[in-house]
Amino acid sequence: MKTSTILTRGFTAGVFTLALAACTETTPPPSPIEQLADEYLEAWMEEDALMGTYYAIEGARHDKLSDNSLAGLAAWQKKEDAWLARLEGIPAPREIGSRDWVTYGLLKEQLESAVSTRICRDELWAASTTTSWHTWIPFVFDIQPLETPELRAQALTRFAAMDTYIDNEIDNLREGLRLGYSAPRVTVEAVPAQVRSLIGPDSIFLGPAQRSDDAAFSEAAEKIYNDEIAPALNRFADFIENEYLNKARDTLAVSDNPDGEACYPALVRGFVTVGVPAEEIHAVGLDQVAKIREEIQVTLDEHFGGGDVSEFLRRVNEDPAFTFDTEEAVLQYSTDALDAVKAAMPKAFGVLPKADVLVKPYPEFAKSGSGEYHSSSEDGTRPGIFYIAVADPTGRSISNQLATLHHETFPGHHLQGAIALELGDQQHPLARYLWNS
Repeated sequence: MKTSTILTRGFTAGVFTLALAACTETTPPPSPIEQLADEYLEAWMEEDALMGTYYAIEGARHDKLSDNSLAGLAAWQKKEDAWLARLEGIPAPREIGSRDWVTYGLLKEQLESAVSTRICRDELWAASTTTSWHTWIPFVFDIQPLETPELRAQALTRFAAMDTYIDNEIDNLREGLRLGYSAPRVTVEAVPAQVRSLIGPDSIFLGPAQRSDDAAFSEAAEKIYNDEIAPALNRFADFIENEYLNKARDTLAVSDNPDGEACYPALVRGFVTVGVPAEEIHAVGLDQVAKIREEIQVTLDEHFGGGDVSEFLRRVNEDPAFTFDTEEAVLQYSTDALDAVKAAMPKAFGVLPKADVLVKPYPEFAKSGSGEYHSSSEDGTRPGIFYIAVADPTGRSISNQLATLHHETFPGHHLQGAIALELGDQQHPLARYLWNS
C-alpha cells in the first residue's frame, strides 16, 4: 500500500464555476488561499486523470490516463513551481484550525514535498514489483463506471490510451538506464511474469467487457484489449526481461542511483513531513521494537508458558497451528474478522463512515501482495476494498492476517479515509484527496 497506493485525478471546471455563480452579493469572495487551492485541485484532477474514478467524484470524466511522458511530467512540474511561488506570496493564516489554515498547510506540504523529491527521478526507475505501473493502474478497470452509453464510450477511450501509457513507461525506463538510474534487480525479477499474468481471458482489463450487458461495448472493449493492450503488455514484459534486468543495479540502496545521497533525506522529509535525520528515525524504531518485544514477553509468559520471543514469533509464522490450510480458509477468516470488527466499531467511535468495506482476494497479477486498501467512493455508496493475498495459505500467519486487516479497514485506513472523503464542505476538497504517509 500500498495504500497505495494507490490516488489520481480527473475533473471538470464546471463544479468550481457553479460554486462561484452561486455566490450572492452578501457572500464574501474566496480568500487568496481558497482561490489558489481551487485552481490547483482543478488542474491536478485533470492531470492525474484516474482520481475521479477512484473516488467516484460527481462530475468527473472517466476517459483518460495521466500523461506519463517525460515531457508531460516536466510541464506539470513547471505548474507546481508557479503555484508554490504564488503560495509563498500569501501570508500564512494565523487562526489555527480555520479552513484557510488547513488548506494552506495541505497545499504547502503537497507542493514542497513534490518539488523536493524530484531529485529522486522516480519516473526513471519505477520498475519493481511495488513501484511499476502494473501494480496499480489495472485496478481502476475493476471500478470503471459503465452505467450509461456515455460512460461506456468514456471507458473505450481510456482503454485505447492504455498502450501509449505502457509504451511511455518503456521509454522512461530506457532513458533511466541511459542516465544511470535503475531499480534493484532483485525487486524487478518477478515483474515479467506479473505483467504476463494480465494477459488472457481472466485479465482485469477485460472486467468491464465481462460485466457489461451491452454486447457492442463488450465487443469493442475486447478488440482494443486484443489488438492494443495485450501486445503492449507483452512489449513491456519483453523489455524488462531482455533489456532491463541485465542493466538493473545489484545493490538495494537508493544512494547507488545518481543523486541518491540527496534523494534519501528528501524521501524521508516527504514521508514524515519534517526533516528528521534518518539515523534518528532508525533509533526511534529500534526503541519501539524493544518495547514491543517486552510487551510480547508479558503475553508469552502469561498465556504460552514463557520462552524466547524470537522463537515464539517464528512459531506463530510457521507452526500449522497458527497458519491456514486452504486459500478459502484465508478468505473466510478475513471476512469473519471484518464482520466482527464492524460490529465493534460503534462501541469505540462516535463517528463512522457511511461507506462499507469488503474483503476480496488479489487478482492473479497481484497475488503476491501483502494486502492493500482501495478507497470507497466520495458519496459512500461504493464500498472500499481490502485486497488480500490468499496464495500459499500454509505459509500465511493467522496473526499477521488479522493485524493487517485491522490496519487496512477498521480502525485503520477505511475508517480514516472514508470519513475524510465524506467531510463534505467542512474543509476545502483538498482535505478529502491529499494524503501522506
